[in-house]
Amino acid sequence: LKNNNADISVCGYKEIQEDEEVSSRTEKRAGKSTAEVLSRRDAQMQALGSRSINYVVPWAKLYKKEMWEQIRFPALYALEDEYTYYKVLDKSQTVVYLNEPLYYYRVRSGSIMHNVPKWNPVLLDAWKERTAYFKKKQERKLFYYAALKVLGLLQWRISLILEEKSSTEEDVHPAVKEYRRQYRK
Repeated sequence: LKNNNADISVCGYKEIQEDEEVSSRTEKRAGKSTAEVLSRRDAQMQALGSRSINYVVPWAKLYKKEMWEQIRFPALYALEDEYTYYKVLDKSQTVVYLNEPLYYYRVRSGSIMHNVPKWNPVLLDAWKERTAYFKKKQERKLFYYAALKVLGLLQWRISLILEEKSSTEEDVHPAVKEYRRQYRK
């Protein structure tokens, strides 16, 4: 944060399985770590792209406390970060992304994320809210990328329904109808 006068610093992470030992912090890391200094908008674009997990989850980051003023997580069982991260990023001027995995994320079989169903309508709701947020702020490019993510999620939902052996046209129809409704926007 200090070196780049950033509001948020994001680092890489490494998943550690339940029974796996965490290696020593003094172990030599392979490769050279690089810091990428990003504008608020570029960070938002990365959050909508291939590095989305690095930006969406609240862990593996350092924030200036001002970033969280008047922003709170909604009281949900899971996926509350999907309703929040883009608002925090939107308050920033500069974000630093460090590709080095400095955070260890322990994967546990009994965790909340392992108990979330494969399809969760809360995720769709969060993504639609994010899309409306960018539209309201007249962030055209971010709006379009966010809308494409919603459409992709709906396509994935339709494919899940079609994979079910007992699925019928009546099962698929509501998801297709929602897809068409979102597409028209």
